[in-house]
Amino acid sequence: MIWSTARSARGVSQGLASGSGKACEELGLTVTERGPLSGAAAGLWRGCSVRVSWRVGHQHGYDPSQQVTHVFALVSPPLQAGLRAVEGGGGGGGIGWPELEQAMSVNATQPEQASAALARVAPLLWRCLGGPGRLSMDDSSVTLELPSVSVARPELEQALERITPLAAALSGR
Repeated sequence: MIWSTARSARGVSQGLASGSGKACEELGLTVTERGPLSGAAAGLWRGCSVRVSWRVGHQHGYDPSQQVTHVFALVSPPLQAGLRAVEGGGGGGGIGWPELEQAMSVNATQPEQASAALARVAPLLWRCLGGPGRLSMDDSSVTLELPSVSVARPELEQALERITPLAAALSGR
């Protein structure tokens, strides 16, 4: 009985860890790390460097609230504005853009520089907000946090299509 329970738990953990990996491979990304409850992949999507990581929270078993996939589209060169913005209104030091600060918690060490960079990409930014997952940005990436470690190809493709144009625009492309 103990042996079958251990094998079953091992199978479940392998299934959890490989779920987003399969979708990454199907979309042409290279899986760079595959652990029992986590993994990572990287590659190019529409000319933009992207990374995907997935993990189950440490010692949280199979609690769905502790399963997450992060999809990153890299901003290059980095903005160097000390930007940190997370979808969900309120909080943050602000950058002098009240409408955005109702939708995102925004902080920046260089508020004027962050505000100017985000204003350049405002139409794309507004389109990215409010979709599945939680959007965040910093100087070097646009990130979408999805609430699962087993993201299927359609959801991963949708996430990449959502954030890579914004990262490319922030990169000046």
